[in-house]
Amino acid sequence: MGKWIDRTKTGLLLLLVGTVIAVIPFIGFIGTILAAIGALLVILGRRAFGSKHSKYVLFSVGIYCLGFIVVFFAALIFAVSIVTARAATSQSELIQIVTSALNSLIIGAVIGGAITSFSYVLFTYAIQNQIGRILLWTAYGISLAIEAALFLIFTPLIASTISASFTSSGTYNPQPLRDLQGQISSFGLLSLLPYGLYATAYYIVYSRVNRGEIPPRTTTQPPPSPPMPPTM
Repeated sequence: MGKWIDRTKTGLLLLLVGTVIAVIPFIGFIGTILAAIGALLVILGRRAFGSKHSKYVLFSVGIYCLGFIVVFFAALIFAVSIVTARAATSQSELIQIVTSALNSLIIGAVIGGAITSFSYVLFTYAIQNQIGRILLWTAYGISLAIEAALFLIFTPLIASTISASFTSSGTYNPQPLRDLQGQISSFGLLSLLPYGLYATAYYIVYSRVNRGEIPPRTTTQPPPSPPMPPTM
């Protein structure tokens, strides 16, 4: 039991640190690695906190994998579309293929992101207090709003950006796409808010485990004494 609790406590700490580092440019991959290790430790130590938490953790892992699969197939379809775009017979056909591929990629990324974000809510939900659960749902709602805004704002710009990337002579100019990518990256800084809320929720539950508040301690009652023989 103690080993499982220690694993969960260490895992929550790594999740907290990894979530904070993951949004820092250039070193974000380090945060992703730390968060992945932390998640693995929480999975290994889940049984110490009851069947409900254990089920939520496993369900969360399944949801995360589903979201990852959605993003993977979206990226795969995008790659195949770009390869087939080489067979385009005209510049207008090429622009149409690339535009459709980018739109599909963004849709897949938004759907996959919404699914994986839900797994963040469930992962520690069963062992959170009321404030932690509110923070988790708030972070999820904000992340959905950011992804929806990203889709609504930038999807209409894709066609015109790709058209601007190809001159009348057919020469490719990557600068318009780079500018659009820079705008998307700047907009993505809004994700700092939900990541901060997730990190705060992880800190709350880490503090609860560290204080011994969870899992609840059970006291073992001594077995009843055998009845005394009657006295004569």
